[in-house]
Amino acid sequence: MLVCNGTLRVSPLPQEGLAPAEEEALPGSAVQDIEFAQIEMKVIEGLKVGNDCLKKMHEVMSIEEVEKILDETQDAIEYQRQIDDMLAGALSQEDEDAVLAELEAITQEEGVALPEVPEEPLPELPKKGAEGERVMKQKKEMLAA
Repeated sequence: MLVCNGTLRVSPLPQEGLAPAEEEALPGSAVQDIEFAQIEMKVIEGLKVGNDCLKKMHEVMSIEEVEKILDETQDAIEYQRQIDDMLAGALSQEDEDAVLAELEAITQEEGVALPEVPEEPLPELPKKGAEGERVMKQKKEMLAA
């Protein structure tokens, strides 16, 4: 069996009546126990540092301040949504109906006659290139004459 003395040295103790398998297992397990204890110490030190950091943060910022910041953020988000809706032109069905009714009233009051939209398909545009330029030149000459 191994014992840890004050300088963290492992020294064997007299072993009486241990089986050979137990003798081989003891030195390895003691080393593992020491390594595990060192890891535990590092974890505990890390927890202490983290706890101190949290305490300092709590001194700097109170719950009331956090609530105030969250409320202001929520207000800003709602305000931005309203702006987005206005810019996107998102009208409710009622708003759209009111706008169309107002447009109809304006056009009837002023007697504005809107032109009829042709139902025939539009003529084909000439293709770009030499032939297209020739056709456009002919049309310009016809209009000029």
